[in-house]
Amino acid sequence: MPYYGEFGEGVLSLSKTKEGLNFLQNTKIKEIINSCFAYFWFMDSKSKKVTIHSQCLWPSNSESSRKESLIKQIKRRINQKIKDGQLRGRKNGIIAFNFEDFIFMNYWDKSNICYQQNLDELTDIIQGCFKDKSEEEILGVLIYYDSLKKSAFIQNPLINIDREIISKIESL
Repeated sequence: MPYYGEFGEGVLSLSKTKEGLNFLQNTKIKEIINSCFAYFWFMDSKSKKVTIHSQCLWPSNSESSRKESLIKQIKRRINQKIKDGQLRGRKNGIIAFNFEDFIFMNYWDKSNICYQQNLDELTDIIQGCFKDKSEEEILGVLIYYDSLKKSAFIQNPLINIDREIISKIESL
């Protein structure tokens, strides 16, 4: 029912439509308790007060689907670079691309609470691409937001990289 988004007026809005009246007349308290409502409060019929707070379902189905699509897009971009061999034979080849999305927000900001979780998930995704393609020439992927100051380097797990090279990449 779309009426739950109207703060404080949900039941009144429901009572003004045929569907809403039908919903209210056929809904039992037990059904409401077992629904996606986090809070339901009612008083006696004289006061005519009912408060309904819907529960936040995170992640939503649409957001989960969007995340899946984004992950496929990341994999496709990296796999295409590997397949095309654009960096084949190059010394210290690195794939770099601008990346920012709400789902992986602040993957580059060590002071952010979501930093480690988002970076870990991106690391698993990107390193999985290297493993799936058995890629042993490309050093890794540099993902950045706006500038190189807001970036993260994700190393190819199939290559041992000298610590000095990693320090240079991270200092960018």
